[in-house]
Amino acid sequence: MRIQEVLKIKGVKQRELAKRLGMSVLGLRSRFKNPTYNSIKEIADNIPCEIHELFETSEDYAHWYDKGEWLGVRKK
Repeated sequence: MRIQEVLKIKGVKQRELAKRLGMSVLGLRSRFKNPTYNSIKEIADNIPCEIHELFETSEDYAHWYDKGEWLGVRKK
């Protein structure tokens, strides 16, 4: 999962995301470790970002951004 990276790109702090989700930062970090689809969707909705941005790519592909806007996954 690339939650930390996406938070940084979007300029959202963990503390702010935790507040939006109604939980502590510790609770949020716990969700990062074993996320379910519903928790990933809820995290994406509250960053806000596309759910696909939160997943790692294979080594031949990368997430592409322009000025913080996600353009998708493309071959390197």
